Amino acid sequence: MLSFDMDGTITDLSFVESVWLEGIPRLFAEKNRISFQEAKAFVKNEYEQSGMDRLEWYDLNHWVGKLNLNFSPSEILNSFQHRIKTFPEVTGALQDLSKKGYRLIILSNARREFLDLELEKTGISGFFEQTFSSTSDFGLTKKTTDIYQKSATSVAFLRWR
Repeated sequence: MLSFDMDGTITDLSFVESVWLEGIPRLFAEKNRISFQEAKAFVKNEYEQSGMDRLEWYDLNHWVGKLNLNFSPSEILNSFQHRIKTFPEVTGALQDLSKKGYRLIILSNARREFLDLELEKTGISGFFEQTFSSTSDFGLTKKTTDIYQKSATSVAFLRWR
């Protein structure tokens, strides 16, 4: 079995960076009538205070609520979905690995709503036996060793069923 991350491995970062570093700050700037640069600096500081080891870091619902934005997370994601794209060699590599009999999974820190939209828009979900959002499906980040055991156990259970 081979495990892949999604953002920065399968897909380039333009979609996720657009959501976090363009969409959220722009909405915050509009709501608070400040410049985009001021909003971006404020929002980035808020992200840094949260820290990548915390589940809130990855949770768009958390940030929409914390920053009191008047948009739903799905509206924000959908406004940038046109920026979802795989790296050029991804489809060919996944085809080759599948033909060779490798079992492929995705294990990502990205929340399920990001992961599902990226899989839908790229059309590559059929290559993967299972996709896991460590933060949504297990309430853990990939920095914990438990996540790898939990995902392996889940794959084994699903195959057994």
